[in-house]
Parts: sequence; structure tokens; C-alpha cells
Amino acid sequence: MREIDRRRAEWVAARAVRPTPEVLALIVDVLEAGPLVAIFRFSGGEHGPTLLVFRSVAAFSAHRRQARVGETYELWSLPALVARQSALLHVVCDAHAPDELATLIARGMAALTSYLSDPDHAYIALVLRADDGVRTDLGDDDNLPFVKVMMHRAAGPGATLALFPFTDDALGEPFTLWAIGPPGEGETGSDGIP
Repeated sequence: MREIDRRRAEWVAARAVRPTPEVLALIVDVLEAGPLVAIFRFSGGEHGPTLLVFRSVAAFSAHRRQARVGETYELWSLPALVARQSALLHVVCDAHAPDELATLIARGMAALTSYLSDPDHAYIALVLRADDGVRTDLGDDDNLPFVKVMMHRAAGPGATLALFPFTDDALGEPFTLWAIGPPGEGETGSDGIP
């Protein structure tokens, strides 16, 4: 057995937690209240993280069906994150005039730049557009010019813009975390998901 396969098998055995029907029902409830933010890692948690946003049960289910052994999901409700008031920027574009909106984005980018002065800091950026489009970024100060452009281009009617520190203190505990293990007895799927 290759070393990476051995480590992956150990990791899965130690951390595999299948989403229960109760957890899946909770996810449906959360999605009915607003978008779901997911930090996704794969290959036994050794690769990623990748930032995903789900706005519907169908989108979440489609992604979940493609999951493989050794992948993890940490999930947060976007409305709950906003309620924590840890966002560096949270703007609902309909509520602001264009000049005011530009000022709010500039303040958010200034707060993000200051936060990223620590080289160990990273951020989450989300743009949710009225046409159901989603743009996301999970990065550090190297990505700052891209995020600034992304925020300004997306700041149209019906859009929501959000910047969050990517830290446990800012995000709080995810409402659920699971690692996908091998299929249970009697299951036929290769991904361990019913």
C-alpha cells in the first residue's frame, strides 16, 4: 500500500462521519432560510480548502452525490454568519444608492487590507447576484485585486456582497461537519453517501 493511501485510510477511519437523516433535514431547513456556505476539502482533508455556496437543495444534493471517500464539508448558514457581525463587509445592494455603495465597498476593502496585514490571515469573499449567480473566493493578500474588482462588478440591484475573516473566531463553529467514509454494509455506492 502506498504511503498516501495508508494515510488516507487512517484519516477516513478516524474521522468518517456520515450525514444522518437529521443532519440532512437540518441542511434543507437552513437552505430554505438562505444560502449555505461550505468549506470543502478532499483527499483525506489534505487538499483544499475550496469555498462553495449552495442556494438550493438541488444544488447541494447534486454536489453531494459526486462526493468521494475522504472528503469533508464544514457548513454554515450565510444568514447566521451575517448575524454574528464578524463580517468585514456585508452589503445588500438594493438598500444603498450607488455612491453610498461604492463607499461601503471601499471601507470593506480597507478593513480586509488591514486584516490581511498579518501574513497568516485569509478571507472568504462571497457575491450572490440577483440572477442566482454566485462568485466566491477563499484566499489571502495575493488575491486582493481580484476581490476588489469582483465586488465592484457585482454590485448591482439584488446582489449581496460579503467578506469574512477565515478564522474560527470569526466564523464560529460550523453547524455541521462530516467526513465521508467508505460505504456502510449493504450499500453499493462508492462514495458512502445514500
